[in-house]
Order: sequence, then C-alpha cells, then structure tokens
Amino acid sequence: MVLDAGHGGVQSGCAFDCVLEKDITLAVTLLAAEKLRAEGVTVILTREDDTDVSLDRRCQIANDASADLFVSIHCNSYEDSSVSGFEGYYHNGTKGKRLAEYILAAADALGVKTRHVRDENYQVIRDTTMPAALMEIGFLSNPAERARLQTEEYQTTIAQAIADGVMAMRVAE
Repeated sequence: MVLDAGHGGVQSGCAFDCVLEKDITLAVTLLAAEKLRAEGVTVILTREDDTDVSLDRRCQIANDASADLFVSIHCNSYEDSSVSGFEGYYHNGTKGKRLAEYILAAADALGVKTRHVRDENYQVIRDTTMPAALMEIGFLSNPAERARLQTEEYQTTIAQAIADGVMAMRVAE
C-alpha cells in the first residue's frame, strides 16, 4: 500500500501560527507506516522527509508499485475557525469510499471527532488505479484542533486510526 504525506518542500499546505500542514502530515504518515509495517503490511511512502513531490509523481509512485490501497494524508482549513473534525474523500468508486469510511469509523472508535465522506475530484485519488482515499485529519484553522494536531499523542491516535481503517479494509475486501 502507499501512504502519501500531503505537501512538502516549498509546498507547505495550509499554515496557521507557524504550524505547517506539511509537517503534521509527514509526522502522522511516518507513524501510520510504522503501525502498518508492524502488522506485516508493505508500505511505500511518497515522501519520507520535507521534499516537494508533484501530484503526478505521487500517483506514478502508487501506480508503478501496483499498490492495493492509497491513502493521502492532509490537514484542512476553513474560514470559520469553529469547524473541526476528521473527514475523508474518494473519487468515483465504492472501494475508495469504503476505504475512507473504514478509516473514519476507526477514528470515531478512538474518540476522534469525525465529519463525513465525500466524492471529490482531487488528482491523487482520481489518477491512482487502486482504491484511494484522501483523509483530512483535522482543521489547522481551529485553534484547539491545531494544538492537538501538534502533539505526539494525538498524531499517534490519528496514525492508529489510519492503520486500523486500512487493516479493516484489507480484511473485508
């Protein structure tokens, strides 16, 4: 499977109070990879450090590996700073939708506030050939959620939710 830490390098993603999306996504992705590898899953990462990887390259990495699943990890932002929660996106296809649903269900079971799963036309889930989900793990625009997302404890919880959701999908499919 492929885990994709959103953004990187000069592409910081959303940023609030010097907290950069690219740093949070990398930390969570590395933790999720560690948890999945402990379960015996072969995990390929689109980036393992603070490098800029194009959207085309991210898709190519997954497609060239003939990966069985693809999860792209991001942080969200919104003009209303009260909005919070973990949400998932898929593009055309029931398997990508189920992957996002499994991950959200796992997050919910761990006490993480979840929102919804929606169909969107994001390149990394559109141009990959395997079931793919893009997970927005929280809103950096929400001060309380931003503070949680910076803690190793919460990052570990989110990583566990991703790993649990992936494992549930692998068992069910």
